[in-house]
Amino acid sequence: PAVRRLVLSLQGFVDNGEALDVLSAAQLLQGSVSKPAERELVEVMLSSGEGLLALLDQLLDISRIEADRIVLEAVPVDVSAVLDEVVALFEPRARQQGVTLSLDVAPGSWRCQVGDPHRLRQIVSNLVGNAVKFTPEGAVHLRLWTQDSRLCFEVEDTGPGIPLDVQAQIFEPFTQADASMTRRHGGTGLGLATVRDIVVKFGGTVKVASVVGVGSVFTIRLPGVVLTEYPDRAPMVPDLNTGEDSVHVLVVDDNTALRRTVVGALRALQLQVMDFGDPVEALAWVQGADVQLD
Repeated sequence: PAVRRLVLSLQGFVDNGEALDVLSAAQLLQGSVSKPAERELVEVMLSSGEGLLALLDQLLDISRIEADRIVLEAVPVDVSAVLDEVVALFEPRARQQGVTLSLDVAPGSWRCQVGDPHRLRQIVSNLVGNAVKFTPEGAVHLRLWTQDSRLCFEVEDTGPGIPLDVQAQIFEPFTQADASMTRRHGGTGLGLATVRDIVVKFGGTVKVASVVGVGSVFTIRLPGVVLTEYPDRAPMVPDLNTGEDSVHVLVVDDNTALRRTVVGALRALQLQVMDFGDPVEALAWVQGADVQLD
């Protein structure tokens, strides 16, 4: 019961958005500070906050999976776009380390299928993130292909490799291959356990092949439902006119911290913003406003 109460409290903290409020506020602050010492402090806040949020997400996922309460979506997914997003997320860190991060989509692969884009992104991000983190030099390759009605992913790195006697254990919670690597790079040992459990939930398999001093290859095979048509993809960032006829945006939310964060981000884009915590007040303002809301 005590563990269940703790998990429910953590879930409320994440679902209510408090953690994202803190991170969003720190991101806005990062763009406004100019002194190196202050910027370094903000970067510590962001890095630690993102790490804490990732840990909370992993703990919640593990608890949901163990309770058999995780639900997978079945919606159209542009698989290639999901992999592009993952590569774009980790490419700056890889480049900073001098590591080449590449994506290879085999000709004829299913690029569009029915699935859960969030969970797909999660498992691929865990594998690519680990590969980049533990590869001091060389390359990380992400590959996609189809085989025998299954969607296949492979993440190959030129990292330190995993000893054979440890490979069977790395998918267990709170287990990592090398304690000294953990001290240098951090981590909780939950990422691969989450990957395994979600892949099994998909009805798929995950395997590792590794040679110490050469590198590792993680391979995931998922049952696929292919679509012949691509889903409509709206641009992630609309083309906003920020000139003389600036876009006007109305923000309505009773969460003060969240509302301030959204307003700050929009004003940073040179948009004209009005915000209200009460929808009745917002409606009254709209009815009397002499502006065109976009």
